[in-house]
Amino acid sequence: MSSNFSVHSIDARDLSATNGLLLLVTRSLDKLKAGEILEILSDNPATEHDLTAWSRLTANRWIGTTTSNGRKSHRIEKGSALRVLTDRELDWGNRAPIVNGRFDTRDWLLGHAFPGLSSSPSTLNWSAPSAS
Repeated sequence: MSSNFSVHSIDARDLSATNGLLLLVTRSLDKLKAGEILEILSDNPATEHDLTAWSRLTANRWIGTTTSNGRKSHRIEKGSALRVLTDRELDWGNRAPIVNGRFDTRDWLLGHAFPGLSSSPSTLNWSAPSAS
């Protein structure tokens, strides 16, 4: 599904995925339209492996790698999936008490795993049923 858009290029030098490569690539792709191609020049041998997996996970199309003058050139075509960017802190609505600095997952499960249960799981007897 390659299109006739121009190729945009960035030089990642020796950046690895953990040292900012993925942030650099993400921000560069954010500026492109779906179908446009980003070329990433890199000296890091792990970049091909990292970008192949990252492209798949972010719905972008991995085009491939070429070598020129001893440097690797990796190409990614921007996909049509949109990233959700927000400047607000997300609130997923999960509420559970923290007692003495501890969080009891049984309190969080109340209402999720046991809808309609009215008392706190930490006050219930959670022993296995006896054999009759």
